[in-house]
Amino acid sequence: MLTLYKNGTIWLNYRMKLRAPCAINLRTFPFDKQTCYLVIESYSYNNQRVKLEWLHSAPLTFIRPIELPDFSLTSWSTVKTTLEYPNGFWDQLNATFVFKRRYGFFVLQAYTPTYMTIFVSWISFFMDPRQISARATLGISAFLAMTFQFGTILKNQPPVSYIKSVDFWMLFSIFIMFATLAELAIISYMLKKSGASVGTTSSPSLDSPTANYVSKISALKTLGFNVWISNSGFNVWNRNPYKIPRFWAQQFLRFQGYAISEAQLANNANCKRNGNIGRLINRSCPTFLQNDDCLFEESKRCWSPDMVDKVALICLPAIFLSFNIFYWAYHLFILN
Repeated sequence: MLTLYKNGTIWLNYRMKLRAPCAINLRTFPFDKQTCYLVIESYSYNNQRVKLEWLHSAPLTFIRPIELPDFSLTSWSTVKTTLEYPNGFWDQLNATFVFKRRYGFFVLQAYTPTYMTIFVSWISFFMDPRQISARATLGISAFLAMTFQFGTILKNQPPVSYIKSVDFWMLFSIFIMFATLAELAIISYMLKKSGASVGTTSSPSLDSPTANYVSKISALKTLGFNVWISNSGFNVWNRNPYKIPRFWAQQFLRFQGYAISEAQLANNANCKRNGNIGRLINRSCPTFLQNDDCLFEESKRCWSPDMVDKVALICLPAIFLSFNIFYWAYHLFILN
């Protein structure tokens, strides 16, 4: 609309629809804030011919509140600058808009499924260490689900050459999953080294040479020992050496018929020692338990598959919790 007043003033008013570019920085995605700029400047005439000024009362007005599916307009500002060119000075009007991403969608679609996948993978810590097949199936399935989810997230984002915040989250979650599988590999190696049977928790048959000692095994378990049946005998170690005094354990074992005397223990050449993760009771001499301080000494703790599970059950959630505290505190409070 063009209006010409009697005093020579010309009032020109018309509507323009603009689509302006905005440089996006996704380093803190999906908790990012984007700053967009709108620049108004004369192309052909300097400020001797064309002067640009923001209205002092309301430089920017919005007909209705701006609603975007992914962003919220948090603030805006206007400023006038004068630029010097070889042909004179030009007025330039700058409008700055700050948008904050709405991350609720990503919490439901990315972070919550990641939590669930990690928690499911930790169920293996509560399973019998000998159930290697079941634990491996659970861990590998969770790991594949995590990598598939990571690929889906990357597919729906623009390709950039730097790592985003969601990438840090997914990579650390994959590391936790890998650590869970590595712990399973350690347990499998320990079971293989000790000769314990894996994949089954069934009791020995009545015609087995170990069937006569089932009651003694149950008594040892009640006291606090772990007793596993292997092809070569019984693997026995103290589950909690700090709570079972050496003297009580020795007297109990002697009463059960497992230990005789120090001389007999030293002279029994048919019984073998099973590394340093347990003690072996050979089927050829089931009344023998090889004397070793690692089983009874209060200053030592034997590493068993159960203990590895307990350490992993404490360490991995603690590491993941520490990462969560730092991650969410940084993105929700420090960045804001």
